[in-house]
Amino acid sequence: MLLTSFRHALSVTVLLSAFGVVLFFGGCYAGIPSLCDDNYCVEAGADAGGGDDAAGDAMGTSDSEVASDAATDAGAETDGAECSSPTTLRCNGVCVDPTLPEHCGSCDNACAAPDAGTGQATCTAGACGLGCTSPTSLNCGGTCVDPSQPAHCGGCSNACAAPTAGTGSAICTLDSDGGATCSVTCSGPTTEICGGSCYSPTDPNHCGACSNACPSPASGHGQPACGGATPTCGLTCAASYHACNADCLPNADEPSTSGDPCILTETYGVFVSPSGSDSTGTGSRAAPYATVGHAMDQAKVAGLARVYACGTAGDYVENLTVGSNRAGLTVYGGLDCTTSPGTWTYNAGDLATVAPASSYAVEITATVTFEDFDFVAGDAASSASASPSSISVFVNGATGVVLERCTAQAGLGAPGQDQAQPAPYGATAPAGNPGSASVVLGGTGAGGAAMPNPSCSTSIGGAGGSAKTGEAQSLLDGQSGLPGAYNAGTSSTCGNTGQGGGVGVAGAPGALGSGAASWASFSSTGWAPTAGSPGGQAAVGQGGGGGGTTTAANTIGGGGGGGAGGCGGAGGAPGTGGGSSIAVLVYNSALTLNTCTLVAADAGRGGNGAAGQTGQSGGPGGLGNTAACGGGIGGDGGSGGPGGGGAGGLSAGVVWLGTAPALTAGSQAVGVAGAAGKNGDGSTTAKDGTASGVVQFL
Repeated sequence: MLLTSFRHALSVTVLLSAFGVVLFFGGCYAGIPSLCDDNYCVEAGADAGGGDDAAGDAMGTSDSEVASDAATDAGAETDGAECSSPTTLRCNGVCVDPTLPEHCGSCDNACAAPDAGTGQATCTAGACGLGCTSPTSLNCGGTCVDPSQPAHCGGCSNACAAPTAGTGSAICTLDSDGGATCSVTCSGPTTEICGGSCYSPTDPNHCGACSNACPSPASGHGQPACGGATPTCGLTCAASYHACNADCLPNADEPSTSGDPCILTETYGVFVSPSGSDSTGTGSRAAPYATVGHAMDQAKVAGLARVYACGTAGDYVENLTVGSNRAGLTVYGGLDCTTSPGTWTYNAGDLATVAPASSYAVEITATVTFEDFDFVAGDAASSASASPSSISVFVNGATGVVLERCTAQAGLGAPGQDQAQPAPYGATAPAGNPGSASVVLGGTGAGGAAMPNPSCSTSIGGAGGSAKTGEAQSLLDGQSGLPGAYNAGTSSTCGNTGQGGGVGVAGAPGALGSGAASWASFSSTGWAPTAGSPGGQAAVGQGGGGGGTTTAANTIGGGGGGGAGGCGGAGGAPGTGGGSSIAVLVYNSALTLNTCTLVAADAGRGGNGAAGQTGQSGGPGGLGNTAACGGGIGGDGGSGGPGGGGAGGLSAGVVWLGTAPALTAGSQAVGVAGAAGKNGDGSTTAKDGTASGVVQFL
């Protein structure tokens, strides 16, 4: 029967033939001789390994074709007994190759393909495997991965780490010998690779190189910094500090004390040198100004607080003044600007010297600080000059003034002026009028009064006696001269003198001038040496008495008038005070002197007062008429009083009034004694000059 040649067991099999339709439901067909093996049916007695089946012949299909079909569907099973190589494994009636991944070594061991990547399942000796292909050539637990990627760099467990700092990513590099190396690549601002980290090339901890850590400032007033096209270390300093020599130093540093060369720049002040120019200079180190005063003005304009003055290029020949327009500045000397042109360095021996031709080297009326300066005042010109004293520094009504490591040197004080005695009067006082017989007592003829002295009108000679016979005796005598009330004439015989009138009394001498009682007057206008007082004016001489008449012979005639008294001499002029030598003069100010040397020189002696003027000689008496007597001679005027002597000058390092200056450690003040004033003749003694380091003016 044709149906016996089909070995496939089907749940429902439909066979079409010329005889109709035959249905098989499960298993082998009942009643048909067959062999049932698993799910396959074969004809009983058929040859499983080969030959044509009779049923196959009947249906037009050979045994070999059927076997071929069966082998195609379920492996190369030839005789229904055993599976042959390579399909040596029977799985559910089918012979399969146990070396293939579908049934690797056993029917139910199907090898899985890779979970990811490029590759295929493999079977080796009954064990599943995985064949990964490039680029995912590395098998990591069933996943094919790329061994050049950071997650599995050359090995499944070798995951490359991302940068521990900065911006970047991990990378993996395969070596030619099969090795692999992890590293990182950096991006963004953090382009510098340091081990497994990314840093900015301007990171102070890795400045331009991984191992180049910028140091912090030793003082602690700032932070390390890194910058520049070729990154280099620097500092970021706190407010009021600046970077210098790998440290942050205060902006208030002084070149003298800190050893800080970084403040000697145009950032902090303007520069001045005697070799500079006020017209073309810019105040820089290369183009400094020429005068300290101009540099101070320009510093204020620029909003800077410092002036740096070169001490090696010569002297500043200027009378320096510091008023409110220059207040608050600090002026530094002690700078060398000539050893290396364009380079300014501090040298304590290079004091900046202010040395004008006359007057103060510096007058200060506002807050200021000078360091490393030498203030030099020249010798006073003469006693007749406006400033007979030599004063180096005058601090006048100022507070907060500091002189540090400075010297102040005063020159010689001028001597006081000696005065000359006035010239004596060139003529005697007027003579009395002659007597006259025609003029009675009180007239202007005989017996009249002497003419007044035009210089001293009170000195008048007395009138002569009466010219009439029979007059009373009281009218015959002359009158006394003025200003006194005596020296009248007499009616008696004139005697050998030929004068009836008495001689006038000499005028009293002038008062003595006083010597100066103090060195000077001291105020905001400065120091003015004290002169003595002038001698007093002398008194006028007494006028001569009028001449009397002779009555014995009853001769008519009048007595002569008395001569006028001489004018008193003028007092002698006083000597002027000797000029002082003062290094620092302080008037109502607050001054600190720190490590300063203040030196004065000889002060001038006081000037001599003059002797008084000699009094005028009295005038001669007038001649009497006939037998009358002539008038008396007028008295000489008194001599003027001598002028007082001027005070000797003061020599002192410091003279102050108001608040005592503070002399801190290292300061010294030296004075040299001035000569005492020499007094005019007969005057009282003037104040002696003296010397002292520090003098309080009282």
